[in-house]
Amino acid sequence: MMLKIAQNIVYCGIRTGEKPANTLSLIVSVNVISISLVIALTPFCIGNIIRGNTRGALIEGLIILIMAAAIAMLRITKSSLVAALAGRSFLALIIAILCHTFIFGITVERGLFWFVLFPVFAYYIDGPLRGTLWSGAFIGTALLFSALSVLGYVPGPYARNTPMLGAFLSLLTTIAGFMLLYSLRQHRHERTIMAQAFTDTLTDLPNRAKLVIDISAAPRSILILANIDDFKEVSFFGNDVGDFILRELGKKLAHLIGNDPIRLYHLHADEFGLLADAELTLAQVDERVSLYHKVIENTFFRFNDQSLNIGITFGIAEGRENLIEKAAMALTSAKRLKRSHLMFSDSDNLAAAYRTNMEWMKRFKDAMVEHRVMPYFQPIVNNRSGIPEIYECLVRIDDGDGTVASPGEFLEAARRAKLYGFLTRTMIRRSFDFFKDRTESFTINFSYADIEDVTTMAFLKTNIRNYGIGPRFIIEMTESERFEDFNRVLAFVKDMKDLGCRLAIDDFGAGYSNYEYIIRLNADYVKINGALIADIDHDIGAYTLVKTIGKFSEQLDIRSIAEYVESQSIYEIVRALKIDYSQGYYFGKPAPVIETGAGTALPDA
Repeated sequence: MMLKIAQNIVYCGIRTGEKPANTLSLIVSVNVISISLVIALTPFCIGNIIRGNTRGALIEGLIILIMAAAIAMLRITKSSLVAALAGRSFLALIIAILCHTFIFGITVERGLFWFVLFPVFAYYIDGPLRGTLWSGAFIGTALLFSALSVLGYVPGPYARNTPMLGAFLSLLTTIAGFMLLYSLRQHRHERTIMAQAFTDTLTDLPNRAKLVIDISAAPRSILILANIDDFKEVSFFGNDVGDFILRELGKKLAHLIGNDPIRLYHLHADEFGLLADAELTLAQVDERVSLYHKVIENTFFRFNDQSLNIGITFGIAEGRENLIEKAAMALTSAKRLKRSHLMFSDSDNLAAAYRTNMEWMKRFKDAMVEHRVMPYFQPIVNNRSGIPEIYECLVRIDDGDGTVASPGEFLEAARRAKLYGFLTRTMIRRSFDFFKDRTESFTINFSYADIEDVTTMAFLKTNIRNYGIGPRFIIEMTESERFEDFNRVLAFVKDMKDLGCRLAIDDFGAGYSNYEYIIRLNADYVKINGALIADIDHDIGAYTLVKTIGKFSEQLDIRSIAEYVESQSIYEIVRALKIDYSQGYYFGKPAPVIETGAGTALPDA
């Protein structure tokens, strides 16, 4: 039974790793042992005093005092350091008592109690690895003194006691040895499990959990996050190709690191981490990252008969607190700025942007739960009749304190919180419900992320059918947005057209505009970029481009819409160019309701 209890305690201790249990469990363990020993030894100590056994009373009294002091200190400090010190002092004292037993020839029965329980105490107090070392020291001491006793160099218990007691002591030594072997086997097993928990199975590299531990163990480190650009395009060839690229990139990075004091990790999917020790400076790390980028972007990975090349971006941060988050912010900024790598700096706007994003993630989630995400409506006026025929539905968040947040403040937070699809579905539901009994047409903006979202697409099609609103519903898509799979977009447009919906290309004229893009998508409306419209009354270039887009649209029987019409002079020019519709503050700001009659103040047509 004692062996079984010891095994269970050893096994529980091993599960916590090589260190003693966490602060709370270590304090509790030492407290329990200390109180138990004080209670158990006090009667023996009193009995020895009564019998006149001064030496025994002193030993037991010393243990009681040490344990009582440990209990008091733990109650006052609640410190794991004090607990560890008290526990290890106790273990050292037991070994000293063992030596005392042999040297002074004290009867062996008195030492049997410690001999049986020492391994249990050792593993319970100091964890599996150190507990094993303590037990080894204890057993080694016992065997050494047993040999010295048999040879007659010390009096020891063998000199005074019967062979039966000596044999019994040898048996206990054997049992303790088996316990030690068992604990070592269990320890190896647990180390294997722990290694698996901290190792990425695909690349055999340490994983994110190990990186977190290593960062916390170092006073200062430099973390480099490496992310494969557009990894979805690689995965398009199949999971086998994606896995191959990840394994080969891990090997390539390991080769580039060489003997440098940098540890490599595979964090998740397309992201690796490189943790540089404090002996490297930021300048040295920057130099190495530049080399890594150059080599990897000029490397072709060969999979069967395919030769694949990847792009990679790095984010770098130094310190200890929030190191992963800071490196991730630098990585995100590097991708946005089209840089090969970027270094986080507290003096930059990155930290402020990160805090703002975190605040908005919470505000956004609260708004979703409390139904404060709502559509605002802005009129799109027919330039011939002066009547609003279409309304654009624009997402807003009511903060509940009279202020209203626009998309630029929270869309990124929605993406980070993985609630972007939920946001789009909320806009679909609330906009459809608003316009179900009205006669005007209305538009909602959709991004490529929405088109990729199977749940959102199914929700959209179901609601178009259920509301019977297809002929009045206009899909808006931004011309400048990059579509990873244009065929998927074409399929989406076809599905919407089959349901009676129309398509508007938003922001046309921003940067390089692709006229073929409009033709291939079979667009019904072209919304001319607001920056061009805002300059049309004083910039001949903007005027000419707007005129060209208007003529192009007219020839293809596509309706044109001028955005950012904010003055009478701009409106007059737009009408003179025969642009079909106008939208802007000149006609009305986005509002949560659509006012009619006297509430609608439109200019004369």
